[in-house]
Amino acid sequence: MHEIRQIIFRLRQGDSIRGIARAELADRKKIRKVRKIAVQQDWLNLKKELPSDEELSNFFKPHPINSTQALILPYQKQIEEWFKKGIQVTTIHVALQRQYHFMGSYHAIQRYIRKLKNKTPEVTMMLEFKPGECAQVDFGAGPLIVDATTGEILENAGCEKIYEIFQSKALLKSSKKLYHLLQCKLE
Repeated sequence: MHEIRQIIFRLRQGDSIRGIARAELADRKKIRKVRKIAVQQDWLNLKKELPSDEELSNFFKPHPINSTQALILPYQKQIEEWFKKGIQVTTIHVALQRQYHFMGSYHAIQRYIRKLKNKTPEVTMMLEFKPGECAQVDFGAGPLIVDATTGEILENAGCEKIYEIFQSKALLKSSKKLYHLLQCKLE
């Protein structure tokens, strides 16, 4: 009932059916059905409270678990564990068949894993810093030095004592100013 209440809430805010469908709360057909009942029951009126679970259950019945979902239920934790380890769906399906004599289809596992991917979105957070508080530093191999006249790459930058060239970069987060430092490692 939570999804239906969320759809009604979004409809009350003025969201379009397509926008709600893009948020993957339900498909457009179901959203239209919810909207039709919500209009009839005056649930879209902002002055009224959102309907309770009891009210919603009079109009919307919870979906029973279908047979393919029922086949996966005993193995959910194992499938989730394998999914988190990055194991492919085909390998999971074969392993379930061999170890547990799983009778479900490959596509049933694929649908379940798709739901898992949608459940666990990658969380990102923008970090903000005051000027001078933070810098991003990177260190790595330095550039090859090319002779401007011949175009040949000069080994050890033309010096016999230089073993390797390294570079450090520092990027100030607030001003986006980039600093380069070339360093030579001597033999």
